[in-house]
Amino acid sequence: MPYLLTESAARRRALLLLAATCGLSLRPAAAAAAAAAPAASTTPARDGATVGSPDDQGWNALAFAATTQADVLRALGLTGVLHSDDSRITLRAPELAENGAVVPVSVVSAAPGVQRVVLLVPRNPNLLAADFVLSPQVLANISTRLKLAETGPVVALVQTTDGVLVTQREVKITIGGCGG
Repeated sequence: MPYLLTESAARRRALLLLAATCGLSLRPAAAAAAAAAPAASTTPARDGATVGSPDDQGWNALAFAATTQADVLRALGLTGVLHSDDSRITLRAPELAENGAVVPVSVVSAAPGVQRVVLLVPRNPNLLAADFVLSPQVLANISTRLKLAETGPVVALVQTTDGVLVTQREVKITIGGCGG
């Protein structure tokens, strides 16, 4: 009989692999409170852009042009501790989407000190789908529609004063999004 993972074990494994490929360290939820918030990097990047900051047009072109998840996170300044499957973050997306061109996605976080909500679609030509920078006075409740090229995960990252919370959800696409 083949070895089968439960859904939660498969999700933890996928998030662990994501963290490993991005060069981030995973800590258990119990250690989350003790973790320090990662500081945004101000390392000069290619073309004179600064990592973790928007360019003259008000958006981070380096992050949107990145070709790997590690590059996206580095360009956004999201390095350090990654807390997976935290109960303080909820990602809602349909399990089955009829049209990949308009997939409704929402992220809600009850975590204190939410500074940013980032949505990644690893199988899209551009990994970074959305980057919301929030004021401390704003409730972290984001709803948007994403374009998905094919069936695959949608990854939500929530940057708080305690670190970066991450979760993902698999979305199956029946009609093409980015390519058709």
